[in-house]
Amino acid sequence: MKSKQTLFPAFVLLIIVSCTSTSEKSATIPASNDKVALIQHPVADYDNWRAVFDADNAARQSFGVITRGVGRGLDNTNDIIMFFNVDDTSKANACMNRPELKPLMDSGGVTAAPTLVYLNAVRNDTSVVDTKDRLLVIHKVKDFDEWLKVYDDEGMEKRKSSGLVDRALGRGMDDPNMVYVLFAVSDWEKANARTSSEELKKIMTDAGVEGQPTFVKYKLQ
Repeated sequence: MKSKQTLFPAFVLLIIVSCTSTSEKSATIPASNDKVALIQHPVADYDNWRAVFDADNAARQSFGVITRGVGRGLDNTNDIIMFFNVDDTSKANACMNRPELKPLMDSGGVTAAPTLVYLNAVRNDTSVVDTKDRLLVIHKVKDFDEWLKVYDDEGMEKRKSSGLVDRALGRGMDDPNMVYVLFAVSDWEKANARTSSEELKKIMTDAGVEGQPTFVKYKLQ
């Protein structure tokens, strides 16, 4: 299993709106202390791969690797993204490096080496939402605490008005300034306009964000 320690460069969703109330700005989703493995890879055929993946579930669980979400890319439906809760990263690594896993992936039609990154999920909303569309935003910041202040000051309601519903927030275990922000998307037109705006690009720079954003658009299965 190929491990990618610092996958992507920077992005943040930050517009400070003076008319937003203090309670709206301070509201956040529930805190979390979960350890999460994020894995991505392409497959030749989703249905074939999914059957093999599901059959391996009990084996993964024996290592404390619990499936929390599987998605298919919206731009390419054979791009797979998976989220797992893990008890211990050393046990998870042992799971990912089992001798039998490579033949399983081959039989499932995995067409490129998977990428793996471990996250500390610091916030996570497990409540049910109607839409299964998701946007994972991955970015690097100079200082996480300073970035978080600006992010929280923007407020959940502002993001929601742009079609982005807060779902989770994570930090890379190897690089805590790598930030992973997950949204449910209620309106792609609004969300795309928001994430591509010139105003946002300036705010990213002012907030200490480094580089360009990476967006992973997918649908939960």
